[in-house]
Amino acid sequence: MKDRNLPDRTQGSQTVAKMGDLDAMKSLYYWLNAKPDTQIKVFHESRRVSFTDIKNLNDKIQTKLNNHDTFTNITSINVIFEKGDIKSFGAWEEFLRTDWTVPQKTKSVAITWDINIKLPNYELPQRHTVKARIGSSIKPAELFQLVTNGDSDVALREAVSFLVAKVDFVNGVISSEIIQIITDWYQCLSLTEETSGFQTFVTKQKGNIARLTHYLVPISLLTILYVVFKYNTMATTQFQFNNKFVVDVYFWFLVTIVTYFVSNYLGGLSGNRIFRKIHDYKDETIFELTRADKNSIEETRTKNLKISTSIKTQIILMIVGTIISIALTEIIEQFLKSVK
Repeated sequence: MKDRNLPDRTQGSQTVAKMGDLDAMKSLYYWLNAKPDTQIKVFHESRRVSFTDIKNLNDKIQTKLNNHDTFTNITSINVIFEKGDIKSFGAWEEFLRTDWTVPQKTKSVAITWDINIKLPNYELPQRHTVKARIGSSIKPAELFQLVTNGDSDVALREAVSFLVAKVDFVNGVISSEIIQIITDWYQCLSLTEETSGFQTFVTKQKGNIARLTHYLVPISLLTILYVVFKYNTMATTQFQFNNKFVVDVYFWFLVTIVTYFVSNYLGGLSGNRIFRKIHDYKDETIFELTRADKNSIEETRTKNLKISTSIKTQIILMIVGTIISIALTEIIEQFLKSVK
């Protein structure tokens, strides 16, 4: 006997059949459960990004979306500052209304476009998500952690890239169009101002330059010691192996050893000092969003110029000192020859 409280399976099958064809079922499945495909493109070279540039990117995306039948279109944006503060905007209009004359430097900007688009072969609107992350969002220590944790190559490339464009999509044509829009936008950005040739050179060769300044000090002082030794012995015409000779040998040996260790220590200090100065060079911020960003660009250029001037002065003084000591040695040699 059939239980009247149980649903009729025939009626259930008819209900399912009434839901529509396979496209409708697929549409519902994607809308409720399916993980969409993902397209990612990364851009490594840093470029200058201003408030106008960010606004321009959104305008381009919105223009493209207006060509489609969109049911929902929500743009959110997160601005991450260097000291860890984050400003989140759930709507694009809030971002536009914000006063950016704040004393915080921008570290990165993440924009998300959450869209539901009505596609020809789907009954229900399909969700597409576009994400653009501008600026590095990871610290060197965090990058090391990613490497040691064995994260995928894709994750590592995203972490160190200047710009990451990511689209979760159902329709591949729309995804490719949006990626192309972001690519064109990136290529139109202004390049950051190139560092001076001197700064680029010393940054790449900082180890060799530090070693050079280190060794120049012992060379200079030992050369001067040699001059003093030659001058001290210029009146001696004949050496005799006696107690005075032994004392002189021990004396000059001791002076030479002390001079070497002292000059080597001073050379190490000099090399470390110039190495630290080179390490103090700062990269210009890529953003011109806040007041602090704009001030930072000028401050960084001024600071880097002072560092370059200081390094040049130190290197020139070291080289000139070495040349003078060597020239003095030659002069003494010629003088001694003329006396003889």
